Amino acid sequence: MESRLFHLSLLYGGTTTNCIDPLFKVIIIGALTIVKSDRDIKIPIYAETKISEVWLVNLDEYCLEAYREPSGKSFQNVQRLEEGQTVSIQAFPNVIFTIDELLG
Repeated sequence: MESRLFHLSLLYGGTTTNCIDPLFKVIIIGALTIVKSDRDIKIPIYAETKISEVWLVNLDEYCLEAYREPSGKSFQNVQRLEEGQTVSIQAFPNVIFTIDELLG
Protein backbone atom coordinates (compact mmCIF):
# COMPACT_ATOMS: atom_id res chain seq x y z
CA MET A 1 0.00 0.00 0.00
CA GLU A 2 1.31 3.42 -0.93
CA SER A 3 2.28 5.63 1.99
CA ARG A 4 0.03 8.63 2.30
CA LEU A 5 -0.18 11.51 4.71
CA PHE A 6 -2.78 14.14 5.05
CA HIS A 7 -2.82 17.22 7.25
CA LEU A 8 -6.14 18.72 8.13
CA SER A 9 -6.10 22.46 7.57
CA LEU A 10 -5.19 24.49 10.59
CA LEU A 11 -7.43 27.48 11.08
CA TYR A 12 -5.85 30.45 12.80
CA GLY A 13 -7.01 34.04 12.72
CA GLY A 14 -9.41 33.38 9.86
CA THR A 15 -6.68 32.04 7.55
CA THR A 16 -5.16 28.65 6.96
CA THR A 17 -1.44 28.09 7.29
CA ASN A 18 1.14 25.32 7.23
CA CYS A 19 3.60 26.90 9.69
CA ILE A 20 4.07 25.57 13.19
CA ASP A 21 2.83 28.16 15.66
CA PRO A 22 2.62 27.41 19.39
CA LEU A 23 -0.63 29.39 19.56
CA PHE A 24 -2.39 26.62 17.65
CA LYS A 25 -4.56 24.67 20.01
CA VAL A 26 -4.30 21.35 18.18
CA ILE A 27 -2.56 19.83 15.18
CA ILE A 28 -4.21 16.82 13.58
CA ILE A 29 -2.16 14.48 11.42
CA GLY A 30 -3.30 11.26 9.85
CA ALA A 31 -1.44 8.40 8.30
CA LEU A 32 -2.00 5.09 6.59
CA THR A 33 1.45 3.51 6.77
CA ILE A 34 3.88 6.10 8.13
CA VAL A 35 2.70 6.28 11.74
CA LYS A 36 6.17 5.37 13.04
CA SER A 37 7.84 8.32 11.31
CA ASP A 38 5.08 10.63 12.54
CA ARG A 39 5.71 9.43 16.11
CA ASP A 40 9.51 9.52 15.81
CA ILE A 41 9.95 12.74 13.80
CA LYS A 42 6.90 15.00 13.79
CA ILE A 43 5.52 14.49 17.31
CA PRO A 44 8.87 15.49 18.96
CA ILE A 45 9.06 18.60 16.75
CA TYR A 46 5.54 19.63 17.76
CA ALA A 47 6.40 19.06 21.45
CA GLU A 48 9.62 21.03 21.19
CA THR A 49 7.77 23.97 19.62
CA LYS A 50 5.22 23.80 22.47
CA ILE A 51 2.17 22.83 20.42
CA SER A 52 -0.28 22.11 23.22
CA GLU A 53 -2.06 19.18 21.60
CA VAL A 54 -1.48 16.81 18.67
CA TRP A 55 -3.86 14.15 17.41
CA LEU A 56 -2.42 11.32 15.32
CA VAL A 57 -5.12 9.55 13.32
CA ASN A 58 -3.76 6.03 13.04
CA LEU A 59 -5.68 4.48 10.16
CA ASP A 60 -3.63 1.26 10.24
CA GLU A 61 -4.84 0.44 13.76
CA TYR A 62 -8.12 2.39 13.51
CA CYS A 63 -7.47 4.57 16.54
CA LEU A 64 -6.62 8.12 17.52
CA GLU A 65 -3.55 8.96 19.57
CA ALA A 66 -3.88 12.21 21.53
CA TYR A 67 -0.64 13.86 22.66
CA ARG A 68 -0.97 16.65 25.26
CA GLU A 69 1.19 18.70 27.64
CA PRO A 70 4.46 19.19 25.73
CA SER A 71 7.68 18.90 27.69
CA GLY A 72 10.99 19.02 25.86
CA LYS A 73 10.78 16.70 22.86
CA SER A 74 7.85 14.64 24.16
CA PHE A 75 4.36 14.92 25.61
CA GLN A 76 3.49 14.16 29.22
CA ASN A 77 -0.02 12.90 28.44
CA VAL A 78 -0.51 10.35 25.64
CA GLN A 79 -3.84 8.57 25.12
CA ARG A 80 -4.88 5.90 22.65
CA LEU A 81 -8.58 6.18 21.86
CA GLU A 82 -10.57 3.57 19.96
CA GLU A 83 -14.06 3.02 18.56
CA GLY A 84 -16.82 3.93 20.98
CA GLN A 85 -14.69 6.43 22.91
CA THR A 86 -14.88 10.22 22.79
CA VAL A 87 -12.34 13.04 22.66
CA SER A 88 -12.38 16.83 22.80
CA ILE A 89 -9.83 19.51 22.11
CA GLN A 90 -8.57 20.77 25.47
CA ALA A 91 -9.21 24.39 24.44
CA PHE A 92 -12.83 23.52 23.59
CA PRO A 93 -13.87 20.84 26.10
CA ASN A 94 -17.58 21.18 25.30
CA VAL A 95 -17.02 20.13 21.68
CA ILE A 96 -16.95 16.35 21.84
CA PHE A 97 -16.17 13.98 18.95
CA THR A 98 -16.58 10.24 18.86
CA ILE A 99 -13.61 8.33 17.54
CA ASP A 100 -15.99 6.71 15.06
CA GLU A 101 -16.82 10.17 13.64
CA LEU A 102 -13.16 11.10 13.27
CA LEU A 103 -12.11 7.83 11.64
CA GLY A 104 -15.10 7.74 9.31
